[in-house]
Amino acid sequence: MNTKRDIWICSLLGLGALIVRMLLVSKGPFSPESLNLALKAEQTVDTLQLQYMFGTGYPLTMIITAAAVFAGRFLGIDDPVLSANLMSVYASALSIPVFYLLVKRLTGVPAAVIAAVLLAVSPIYLGISVYAKGHALELIFACGGLLALLDYSERHGANALFVSALLFGCLGGVRVQDLVFIAPAAAYLMFFWNANKGQRLRDIAADACILGVAVVAITVAFHLPYLLGAERVAYLEQLGMFRGLSFTAAHSQSWFASWPYYREWFLTNFTGFGLLAAGVGLILAWRAERKMALLALIWFLVPFGFYLVIDTTIPRLFVILLPPVIICAAYFLAYGYRRQGMTAAVLGTLIAVLLAGRMLFNIYPALKYRNYHAVVPEYVRWVRAQVPPDARIICKDDFIFYEHYGGFVTLKRPNPRGGDTTYLEVYRRELERLIAAGVPVYVSGVGLYSYDPGRVVSGYLKRYFDFHEVGRHPYEIWHTGELQTRVFEDPLYQVVLK
Repeated sequence: MNTKRDIWICSLLGLGALIVRMLLVSKGPFSPESLNLALKAEQTVDTLQLQYMFGTGYPLTMIITAAAVFAGRFLGIDDPVLSANLMSVYASALSIPVFYLLVKRLTGVPAAVIAAVLLAVSPIYLGISVYAKGHALELIFACGGLLALLDYSERHGANALFVSALLFGCLGGVRVQDLVFIAPAAAYLMFFWNANKGQRLRDIAADACILGVAVVAITVAFHLPYLLGAERVAYLEQLGMFRGLSFTAAHSQSWFASWPYYREWFLTNFTGFGLLAAGVGLILAWRAERKMALLALIWFLVPFGFYLVIDTTIPRLFVILLPPVIICAAYFLAYGYRRQGMTAAVLGTLIAVLLAGRMLFNIYPALKYRNYHAVVPEYVRWVRAQVPPDARIICKDDFIFYEHYGGFVTLKRPNPRGGDTTYLEVYRRELERLIAAGVPVYVSGVGLYSYDPGRVVSGYLKRYFDFHEVGRHPYEIWHTGELQTRVFEDPLYQVVLK
């Protein structure tokens, strides 16, 4: 950032993004992962030991969230969920000027301003910017690392190489899978962005090796507490399970089985016109600025190709895909500025404003609802008021809500396991023992039927138990992501022996 203009633009973009997010910050945790991050961050502050989350652990996300919880306590905020949510708010607001600086280096100020605004109101990105998640941190380090590599490609300076290594290493500490996704784009910047500027290939290859070793070292350093600490076995086991869920599932479905979901998410996020603008922008860039077009294509196609063949229905994973699409759309909308045509520039700006407004409208109702309602915590508190103090609750992956907001002892319901019913018999006998001993047992409709294709588990339990409805209360499903609000009246049942 070399000019006062950039300082003003970055300040206004960041402030605008911050205001929107502060007005829409979630009242509670949207998903179990969000609540888990907040509680593990609180434990990290209390114990001064880095806590572990599912999958790759996300150690730097945990450290930064723990810092937010600590700062929140200093400011009088005792709720770790609110502090963790605010972490996402501040980080996502900061990512907008970082993205502006990257796009400015690629294609100029007008397109960069348009791109930054579109990212700020992008439904997928805005949706995960108002509750505790690490995706905003991911974009800060990914865009910052690419920006440093652009500087390296032009000047071949050691300082730029060091900064890029540090930022990409931090990306590995936040979300190591997205570091892998961004690596091809980074390699393209190093080897091909300024291929005719006189630096020898051998020197570039040596620098690339230095960069790679440094990034791996920094990434591993963040993960060392998991690899060397008391949770090493759990970390390796869950990492293997996480890898299995990602890769093994790719062999059990059609390559394009997830495409209908992805089409819906892209249309909600960009609108049809936004996607058309991105396509036209890619064509224009291919003709006039092919290096930028290739960078956008590499950035987009690598993660998109991976997500197309795995079994996932979570739009937040697509955050890494948003910047290259937005860059292409902004390139088209800034066409008039590059041609110095006043009419075309005004028309492009007007269309960009309308597109940004439509994108914001697509997510605003859902975020405003969650700004007023923490639906699942409210459901748990309602359940707590309906049942005896010693009641047990059967649940699935929402068990963390029941334990934190209701103080329940939970009975985690098993998933179907093919034709083997031994695990169901063990679970049934435990329920029978508790009920016979006078312990009241309850289950919600979500706890009874979720993750149960073919009603294998629920059908088995209904052969031995009756389920007496106690009442109903609103409950929100988070499994399909942040883009829609799916609230329904979920029943609560008391489980009794037949």
